[in-house]
Amino acid sequence: MKLLFVSNLFPDKSDPIRGLDNANLLRYLKPHIDEISVIALRPTLPLFKKNWQARTEDADLNPTFQSVPYIPKIGSRWNHSLMASAIKAPVKNSNCDHILVSWLFPDGCAIAKVADVPFTMICQGSDAHAYLGNPIRKKFIIDAIGKSNAVITRSADLATRLENAGAARDKLHPVYNGVNTQLFTPKGDSEPILDPNARWLLFVGNFLPVKNPHLLLDAWILARKSMPEVDIRLAIIGSGPMEDEIRKKAANAGLSDALLITGRQPPREVAKYMRAADLLCLSSHNEGVPNVVLEAFSSGIPVISTDVGGISEVLNEPLLGKLVTPGNTQELAAAITTTLRSPSNTEEISRHAQRYSWQKAASAYFGIVNTLF
Repeated sequence: MKLLFVSNLFPDKSDPIRGLDNANLLRYLKPHIDEISVIALRPTLPLFKKNWQARTEDADLNPTFQSVPYIPKIGSRWNHSLMASAIKAPVKNSNCDHILVSWLFPDGCAIAKVADVPFTMICQGSDAHAYLGNPIRKKFIIDAIGKSNAVITRSADLATRLENAGAARDKLHPVYNGVNTQLFTPKGDSEPILDPNARWLLFVGNFLPVKNPHLLLDAWILARKSMPEVDIRLAIIGSGPMEDEIRKKAANAGLSDALLITGRQPPREVAKYMRAADLLCLSSHNEGVPNVVLEAFSSGIPVISTDVGGISEVLNEPLLGKLVTPGNTQELAAAITTTLRSPSNTEEISRHAQRYSWQKAASAYFGIVNTLF
């Protein structure tokens, strides 16, 4: 089988973390597939095109970076058609047997307009959470699903959302992302990257309203007041438009020195912080099943998270952490202090993560695509 992967979510040298899970998936799919090629879409405004270069580790996938026209904010009626026009020729010239396309709109909807071979769509999370609330995008998405051979969803919750929106249930196949269990490992003897005399909460993600970082900071501040005998600090890996707000809130609480913002980090560095932290904290309004949750498990640390999306599907045993009501500061703070007061079973948590390896995820993807091929 010759497989073509198409998505705007694929890394390049200038943005090495963009769609990293898709690059990892393809790497683990390679032993199952005769040939894999990649068209990495880059939505751009006219006159803003540039040359994108593949990361060294993706050279064997030989990605082609394709600029596609994009109308921001008001382009819901046209963006998938504009994308389809731009990718029609390269998709046809790929001579593929099957197309795997990640991100429902506009990527998946564009492939639905130009594909003359079977195609499978991947629903990542926000493409269901955010886009199904837009009547125009919802219609295009459901129509595209109808033309597809299958849709792989990153959680069962996403499959349910698509079914409730009108997608045929027999086309929906939940498969969790994988985790690199060789990279994300429990604490070792290496020098810690965080002060070992403190207890560390860790957040990994974009600084966006949907991630609700204010809730996390409020809960952290409250947890420190509830547990004054312990130096509870917060490390945040990521970036985004809310960074100034986050720093200001910590400063107003007199906690600037207890807050560490590292910026975006490659997986190898994230793994170091995971090993040094005491627990991962998520405060989102919406999620699928974030990779960071599985990475935390593989690193042997528990997770405290708002009970949203598909997180409860994997955070389903007491030893793995706690789920709290979205938006509830007191509940999140109490979960943090309770977990910090209780010893974690690092080895058991890490063993739990073995069921979510990339090898198992890739095998599941291949089983779906190969059955439909």
